[in-house]
Amino acid sequence: MLEEKQSLFAEIKKGAKDAIPIVVGYLPIGTAYGVIARQAGLSPFESVLMSVLVFAGASQFIGVGLLTAGAGLIEVVLATFFINVRHILMSASLAPYLEKVKGPFLSVVAFGITDETYAVTVTEFKEGRASPWYMVGINFMAYLAWVSASLLGVFVGSGIPAVLKDGFAFALPAMFIGLLFLQ
Repeated sequence: MLEEKQSLFAEIKKGAKDAIPIVVGYLPIGTAYGVIARQAGLSPFESVLMSVLVFAGASQFIGVGLLTAGAGLIEVVLATFFINVRHILMSASLAPYLEKVKGPFLSVVAFGITDETYAVTVTEFKEGRASPWYMVGINFMAYLAWVSASLLGVFVGSGIPAVLKDGFAFALPAMFIGLLFLQ
């Protein structure tokens, strides 16, 4: 039993370690989201709550943009749903590696799937180096980084010069270009 717990911890730790490049990428993007959310008129609570509940950068940026443009809740929900449909395909491709995972634990693992965590995790699964616990480690670190960076953006945004704030609109496309380049 002790060996099994140590093995689970080792898998979580490996996932957390492999999340470091994702964390580095999420810090500026999440901070940019927090700044933009506040500029759009969301309260600090609403801005961070969106990161806690949605945890999907592209959807959050687009959601904030739509809210700023005066879109209603239904339009925002539909737009973010269609943006995130790709996660269904990602999850389906991970299903063979997670067939023994059931119930609430599967929901926890699935919630943390992002483009970046998926890219790393699917590669590790294909190479036989990952487990669901590995996913917990990588997903948790990515989630923690995103929410923390959003919180940072909410509170430091007012101190950032306007010329730098204007550049935040390019933050998300820049992250995707960087990830594409690394692949």
